[in-house]
Amino acid sequence: GFSCTVFTFGQTGSGKTYTLTGPPPQGEGVPVPPNLTGIIQRTFIWLLDRVQHLGAPVTLRASYLEIYNEQVHDLLSVGSPRPLPVRWNKTRGFYVDQLR
Repeated sequence: GFSCTVFTFGQTGSGKTYTLTGPPPQGEGVPVPPNLTGIIQRTFIWLLDRVQHLGAPVTLRASYLEIYNEQVHDLLSVGSPRPLPVRWNKTRGFYVDQLR
């Protein structure tokens, strides 16, 4: 398997969230132009395109988290965001508990 990390940092308002997620939704059924989508959407589009051309069963797993003010938040969770604990053990190393 492969792992990837996107590390963004900078001043408030410098475009970190926009780079990751693209513009906010413009309304139901109104697509975001492909050249404005964020890294998260582009990643899923690229992965799904590759999987379709393999012709074999594939399992994809992805997680997206944000660390801000020393709190970890799951960017794929639905509902109110709550900080998640970072844990460590000998077999897994560091991991975020309850990350989707």
